[in-house]
Amino acid sequence: MIGATQKYKAGDVVTFINDYGVVFTGFKIIGIEKWEGCDEFRYFVEPSDTPWYSHKESLLYGVDEDPIVDVVAGHEIRHTMGWNEVITDWLDHFVVGNSLAIFREIESAVNYALNNPSEDNCWSKYVKSSV
Repeated sequence: MIGATQKYKAGDVVTFINDYGVVFTGFKIIGIEKWEGCDEFRYFVEPSDTPWYSHKESLLYGVDEDPIVDVVAGHEIRHTMGWNEVITDWLDHFVVGNSLAIFREIESAVNYALNNPSEDNCWSKYVKSSV
């Protein structure tokens, strides 16, 4: 029972930012569902390693609403909210590209981007600043 309140439609391209602030770009909406008892729509995307799993609307951003605040040394820096396991609360933070580098201050994110050009970043590196 999908109504007019859904934010996206099949074919829309979105960015997915998971609960930890990790950014995944370039997904196309291929299906929509609404779970009974839930307030928000969920979307199936491609490409996906888990095509049976849908993503919450609140974790998706359209191309025109991607939370990019700056581009430094080839990195897109995004301002997002993420779950902090240490203090068990949601915190503002800045994510540098797809590097898994997460920072509390924009200055730290920019400094990391400048010192790690985008061609050197990969998922095997994990850098997290102190909270």
